[in-house]
Amino acid sequence: MTERLVDRRAVITGGAAGIGRAIAAAYLREGASVVIADIDKDLAERTAAELSGAGTISAVGCDVTSLADTRALAAEAIDRLGSVNVLVNNAGLSGRGLITEIPEQRIDALLAVNLKGVILCAQAFAQAMYDQGDAVMINMSSQAGKRGWPELSVYGATKAGVLGMNRALAVELA
Repeated sequence: MTERLVDRRAVITGGAAGIGRAIAAAYLREGASVVIADIDKDLAERTAAELSGAGTISAVGCDVTSLADTRALAAEAIDRLGSVNVLVNNAGLSGRGLITEIPEQRIDALLAVNLKGVILCAQAFAQAMYDQGDAVMINMSSQAGKRGWPELSVYGATKAGVLGMNRALAVELA
């Protein structure tokens, strides 16, 4: 451990499993205090319990597609950590399907979680993080947002939207 993240207070969406869990574990190893947020609150609590030996971690249930949930997450994380100076917008869905065949429900889900969820979390946390000063927001995207692959047109569109938002926020919040 190099303790590069000592005194950092991080929130990681989609933190109960997969990439989010790995990010949480790495942040803990580097000394950060972490709140993981996930739609599956029970899994998030189990993950937090399993990782608790590495540092300060807690879990919050959150549906990133809900403005009320993302605002509640921001308030709860700030209450638990004192402030938040790292937000990792990691929650996301994958989804393959030819554009001629992908169901509308899958399109709606991909747009809601992968793009709207990032926007709502950014909105919920931005002012407090901006006011604090030394803060960073990491909005996860994908190479699929930069180049096309068969069956990933909708997924790629959501990730391209995140890339566009990243460029705009870099100017807006600089």
